[in-house]
Amino acid sequence: MNKSRFLILVVIVIVELIFISGVSDHAFCQSGQLNGHEYVDLGLPSGLLWATCNIGANSPEEYGNYYAWGETSTKDIYNEKTYKYFKGPNTKLTKYNFICYYDGKFDRLTTLEDSDDVVNVNWGSDWRMPTWDEIEELYSNCTHEWTTMKGVKGRLFTGSNGNSIFLPAARFRYDSDDSRDKAEPPQGIYWSSSLDNYGCTSACGLFFDSDNCGIYVDVRVLGLSVRAVCPPKNYIKETFSEPTGYANGYGYIDLGLPSGTKWAICNVGALKPSDEGYYFAWGETKPKKEYGENYKFNVQSITLPSKADAATANMGAGWRMPTETEMDELIDNCTITKVIRNGVIGRLFTGPNGNSIFLPAAGYFHDGCLLEYNFKGFYWSSSLNKDNPRLGCCIFFESEEEYDSCFVTRVDDLYCGFSVRAVYVK
Repeated sequence: MNKSRFLILVVIVIVELIFISGVSDHAFCQSGQLNGHEYVDLGLPSGLLWATCNIGANSPEEYGNYYAWGETSTKDIYNEKTYKYFKGPNTKLTKYNFICYYDGKFDRLTTLEDSDDVVNVNWGSDWRMPTWDEIEELYSNCTHEWTTMKGVKGRLFTGSNGNSIFLPAARFRYDSDDSRDKAEPPQGIYWSSSLDNYGCTSACGLFFDSDNCGIYVDVRVLGLSVRAVCPPKNYIKETFSEPTGYANGYGYIDLGLPSGTKWAICNVGALKPSDEGYYFAWGETKPKKEYGENYKFNVQSITLPSKADAATANMGAGWRMPTETEMDELIDNCTITKVIRNGVIGRLFTGPNGNSIFLPAAGYFHDGCLLEYNFKGFYWSSSLNKDNPRLGCCIFFESEEEYDSCFVTRVDDLYCGFSVRAVYVK
């Protein structure tokens, strides 16, 4: 064999090896370890670090284990009958239910607790499953290329810093059927720790195949893959501003607003800033089980009298519901940011002096149902619209938008149960 022909054969072999492997090893240089598990820094805006392997795998291309949403161990059969949080022939929900018309326990939980997070249970402190927002961050801030690694098909996610992770198309499990070798084309489906905003029997995740990649929703009973995340080294745990003062035992925050108005750190009826607290129909001072035809408040003026003020009635003198003007002042003078606190989506209002308050997206009650929980926020003011007193003024925001979606609006649903965030004025 002459020298030139030998070199041609070597080049052909190298090209074939590259084609077969699909992905070069240099892309998977780990950035560090936590509890013995490797992670990669993808240069994401949040600084979040992603594991190099699936839970149950020893290398990036291995499929790893399959888990139903909220379960922390594998099993032979994945369906409604074997699912941990379904009970009885009607599959009543026993946990993670924020919509009242679903049968079962109504607990308003929308994000997996640590004890139900397979990553936290198996890999230890600081490791956890990604939230819906964090999967969206991965998808939106990385290129994602369908490729092959060591003969395994999947997607390569490459961050702005050039680092990458490979997610194998491990397919899914349902009943006793193992779809790993049957579903064509191959699919990758990965759980997040977040429930679907529109239905408690489903949860959010990431889906991809050879042609598509994006956010995904499916029933909780399926056995899917899980890829872990952990915080960056310089991570500072999300906290709330400390109260700048107290009145009647309730804390308030001085945001540095022009009027000097102080805002409560929690909703009326809540024990911490991320709790939803009580819900009130406009002009009523007690929460109730149903909000609708039983509404009896007689509207006589465009501003609530103190005896009909939910904040005054529940928190005492000095506390009251904010006026429309005070809500406008809050929005006009604060930086408003969409954030997640203790698994709850909401808005952080940061005042001119750097202090802040958090308003959770607590949804609202209509009839006996809590709707839009962890998706939208509705907060009553003490004011009716002066041109149409059938309309009540409130702060409104939703989780799918940023600043522009947070504003004071007017609604005619005075009988609905909205949240109340009190103000303190001496």
